[in-house]
Amino acid sequence: MTENFFITGVSRGLGRALFSQLIAQGKKPAGIGRHFTPVQRQAEASGACRLVFCDLASVQEVEALAFATLLDAKATAPAGFTNTRAGF
Repeated sequence: MTENFFITGVSRGLGRALFSQLIAQGKKPAGIGRHFTPVQRQAEASGACRLVFCDLASVQEVEALAFATLLDAKATAPAGFTNTRAGF
């Protein structure tokens, strides 16, 4: 079974550290954020992860992301999900 991970806040802090750790473990996480590092973009280009631009403070962007995810026929339930900005 394939494990899917959606990590928010991959631009910095805990989200960035967790995202990097999952890639190092050979997982292929989806990283959600507003800014991506060159290393993250390189990892996406190699197929090691997926980067998704979304400002979670914007209701419109979150709705668009949720709708696009629901339409993705290949989408499966995540093995893990973290919202590293849950305190805002």
